[in-house]
Amino acid sequence: MATGDLIPASGYTMGVANGQLGLVSLTDAHANLDKNEFLGPTNNTAGTGVNTVSDVADVKFVVGTPASADISNMNSMTQGYSHKKFIESFPISANDRISFLGTAAVSRSRSAALLGAAVGGAGSFPVDAGTNYKLSVSFDSVRRDATHGTNTNSDTIYPYATTPASWTSIGITTDAERTDWIIQNLVYTTNVNSKYLKNSLPSGNKPVIAFALDLDGGGNGVAISAISAGTSIDFMVRNGQTLSYTADQAFVDTLTKLVADTAVTNSTEIGVVDLTAAAQAHDHLLLVALDEDRAVVEDREESVAVRLNVGPNEALYNSDSLNVDVIEVILGLNDGLTLSTMFKKEAKQHDWSPQWMGLTTNFIDTPNYFVESASYNTFIINHQTAQIVREGFTEEQQRVSMICVPSTNGVGEATTISGLNAVATPWLNSMPNITVDTDAAGTNLFV
Repeated sequence: MATGDLIPASGYTMGVANGQLGLVSLTDAHANLDKNEFLGPTNNTAGTGVNTVSDVADVKFVVGTPASADISNMNSMTQGYSHKKFIESFPISANDRISFLGTAAVSRSRSAALLGAAVGGAGSFPVDAGTNYKLSVSFDSVRRDATHGTNTNSDTIYPYATTPASWTSIGITTDAERTDWIIQNLVYTTNVNSKYLKNSLPSGNKPVIAFALDLDGGGNGVAISAISAGTSIDFMVRNGQTLSYTADQAFVDTLTKLVADTAVTNSTEIGVVDLTAAAQAHDHLLLVALDEDRAVVEDREESVAVRLNVGPNEALYNSDSLNVDVIEVILGLNDGLTLSTMFKKEAKQHDWSPQWMGLTTNFIDTPNYFVESASYNTFIINHQTAQIVREGFTEEQQRVSMICVPSTNGVGEATTISGLNAVATPWLNSMPNITVDTDAAGTNLFV
């Protein structure tokens, strides 16, 4: 938490650094705290302890931006589209009626589909020679692609594996080898449509990636248990180049859900598809939806999660087992994608109103401080303020201030949470009209 003064007595550096939170006094409260000075754990009336509403009646939260370090070049034009000197909440008064909601982040998973004999619980993977095995993979909520898209928010690809007229002609003799051949070809023909390959090889533009799985493990692949955010997973060879996928937390959480809800286990391995190599032990196919890209300049379309709809053709769907198990997307709680969308629709339009006049010439993207792949613990302060309006009438105005702290597995960044509980919790808990619902323990409000 920031300390000292928000507004510098001289110079052009604000008293709050980029990304740093502070709780600011809005009144000349007492000898140890002036207007625009940050509340701290030891600057109450006696100068020895925390501030409560009896010490400071009106406050606001602020957070620094990249511009806070030097505001010397700020003018009315840059304020219209660039970083503010700081971001501030609505004023919060001791007389406001407050409800405080504190929620820890819940993990987010992507839409996924698992294909294989174990999905149905019985039977074997169909491995007939001279057969066209094909999938129908459609995407709900995709962005409309001006070059290759359709006029709807759904699109479809058809990955396929056409088996040879004779398996022995290509040196394959067992059902396990035949299953592996079909799985690898389905993965390959899915991924040549995937936008994930765009940075390495010519590719498609579809928000999906496919993997070949060895359900029992024990091979040369990467075990589910060994995958965490940041893990690089080799998954396919194309034109002699080995391609890798870097797992993010949403992918890890998708795997966790697969382990909980399907035949996939922590020992299951993601293997490398190589159509030029000898047969391997792949027996299942996994398709995972990817997030859509953002526009290059100012992007006003809402961010949405892609949903997969996957179905086998008649040859791939046999009488012994249902070969597709779809895992629904879970947006989680307080994920960056959802918060970014809310920010663009609400707070961003207030803070950068000159860019949100509905004019076609406004194309510059104003700042968005959310990382869409991250998670945040979120703290919402709803406060009702009485305002005197015309002719002496009093009007109740509803205001909402939201604090979002980066979170890992539901635990907020330690230094920020510790500072909030040391400075903001005592002040908020001392309010006479406050109701609290928080995931934090004890008297703390922030987690």
